[in-house]
Amino acid sequence: MTDDTQETTQKPDDQPMDAQQLLLHEVKFFYDLQKLRISAGNRKVSEAVQLEKRSIDYLDQRSDLFKTMERKSLSEIKRLLKHHPMWPWLQKQKGCGPTMAGVICSTIDIHRAGTVSALWAYAGLHVSNETGRAPKRKRGEKFNHNPFLKAKLLKVLADCFIKSKSDWTSHYYAYKARKQNQMVPVCMACGGNGHLKDKTPCKNCGATGGPAPWGASDAHRDLAARRYMIKSFLRELWTEWRKAEGLPVGETYAEAYLGRRHGDHGGTMPEHRESRMH
Repeated sequence: MTDDTQETTQKPDDQPMDAQQLLLHEVKFFYDLQKLRISAGNRKVSEAVQLEKRSIDYLDQRSDLFKTMERKSLSEIKRLLKHHPMWPWLQKQKGCGPTMAGVICSTIDIHRAGTVSALWAYAGLHVSNETGRAPKRKRGEKFNHNPFLKAKLLKVLADCFIKSKSDWTSHYYAYKARKQNQMVPVCMACGGNGHLKDKTPCKNCGATGGPAPWGASDAHRDLAARRYMIKSFLRELWTEWRKAEGLPVGETYAEAYLGRRHGDHGGTMPEHRESRMH
């Protein structure tokens, strides 16, 4: 897979960029333009009272220039995606536009993702075997995942799925409702103390310390549901992409060796495990 923590858009003159690197370069250029255009627009609003009309007109022209460049960059992204094996499938996913498709196709090397678990880990959506929680970066350590891909999946793509009422939101709403109705004996927000570190009463458990809904807050449950939705999307993406490339498609580690399916909360499948033994 392309490691976003390293410079991947430049090669020696005798080694031109391949299609994936060129797509990644264009996608990042698009987001840079978008950020500049939004920043320029915000500056016009915040400083409009103090600016002369000539200056405001100049800011308008600059914003229009960024919009024009964005459109050209988007057209280039579409051109580069045209011959990608996953573009037809991604086009059918409501809420996943050309820019997000460009992010996915330019950062993931499906040949190196031998399992869907490996893809989840590369996207930063895996769970630590030691803590049972999403791993956090420790000071002085390098990222072991692609932060650019993770941010776009959890923030941009998840929002687009929810706003467009994509079919993928069925995973989001079902998981969130399950977590809201799943009571734990000790509140995860206050650790059973009934109050937070700043001594304010815990709203998650009503200052009782528990029982309380799973998670530390509604925001925690929302993020968990987003992760579940995106992981479900990536699981299907991995399967379809591997098939399109003629690569083997196997089970996840949990399915093959632990007898679990994603989202079954550790439920056993004795008939599956027995079949693995023979």
